Amino acid sequence: MGRWLRKSVGVDEDLLSWVPADRPKFTWLGAVVLSSAASSGFSLWAGLSNFSGLSGWLQLIIVLVWAVTSFNLECWLVASTAVGGLRRNLVRIGSSIVYGIVQAFFVSEMLLLKIFEPAIREQADTIGMTHHPLSLIDSEEALQALRSGNFTVDATIWLFRCLIFVTLMLPILVRLIGGGSAYDRLARLRMEHAERLLKQSMHVDTDVNQEVGRLTVQLLETEERLQGTEAKLQETERALANSERGRYAP
Repeated sequence: MGRWLRKSVGVDEDLLSWVPADRPKFTWLGAVVLSSAASSGFSLWAGLSNFSGLSGWLQLIIVLVWAVTSFNLECWLVASTAVGGLRRNLVRIGSSIVYGIVQAFFVSEMLLLKIFEPAIREQADTIGMTHHPLSLIDSEEALQALRSGNFTVDATIWLFRCLIFVTLMLPILVRLIGGGSAYDRLARLRMEHAERLLKQSMHVDTDVNQEVGRLTVQLLETEERLQGTEAKLQETERALANSERGRYAP
């Protein structure tokens, strides 16, 4: 299980074997990613069970697909976030923040509708929504009516949304706040070494291509000279043949 969690966040076990002290850190990082995806799946289940009217098995399949998709996306974000400078990871961090905001809004909204369900039903009856069960739009309207003029409810909802956002951003925050570990330094050194080898290989290939081009030009020039020499020899042979015929002519 631990190996699978570490592999999910992009850890190379062969490289990690050189620094076994970092193994628990990346195991817990994978566990945080898994927990975040599980909370996202649970929130979708809460929404489907309240408003979809779908069968239990179909709800389960949709929730599993959503949770696996969220898990894979978060694993990619964590694995592609290299420790060692905010400027270098600015695009990835920005993508993570956008993902966290969208996910936090979706997750928190589904959970809030579930948490405030009794109050939402009472509010719906108060504003004249007597039909049951309530649709998602009706529940949202009742929740907005419940929030209006009630600072406590409004503050609680925003605090809950912020909590969900921080929870969903935990994998990235743990990756960045944790700082560079020995494994990260080894991974960075290996990457830099691979880049140097690639540049050297490209430089060698460039030199070889230039040499091949130079030799090709020389070969073409030599062929042109040989063709010119051959043409001159043919002209000389024809001139000699004409001279011989003129000498022996009566």
